[in-house]
Amino acid sequence: MTNAKVLTPKWLQPGDILRVVVPSGALRDMMAFFQGVEIWKKRGYRVELGTEFAREWGYLAGTDAHRRQQLLDAFKDRECRAILRARGGYGSTRLLEDWTWPGQGESLREAILNG
Repeated sequence: MTNAKVLTPKWLQPGDILRVVVPSGALRDMMAFFQGVEIWKKRGYRVELGTEFAREWGYLAGTDAHRRQQLLDAFKDRECRAILRARGGYGSTRLLEDWTWPGQGESLREAILNG
């Protein structure tokens, strides 16, 4: 058993940067997606879209490597205060294959929000 340190995140504040990633299935309803982004913006958050967020590879939002990199980039972004997942599903579990967590001292997100 390890003595893991529990991190308690700070509350999100208007003006914080939130990054949207699509780690699973490709987006199907762009209008609904952008309506969701607007809700966060109206609450005062700065919302950034992951690189090539509308990419498609079969039913997925890009290759496993692309989606894994999209999530890793969000984790490493020190300005990003939260990660918003645009979709969930089986495709996101595939990202755990070959996943390497950022090293100690890297900027791990204080909140991961599933949308």
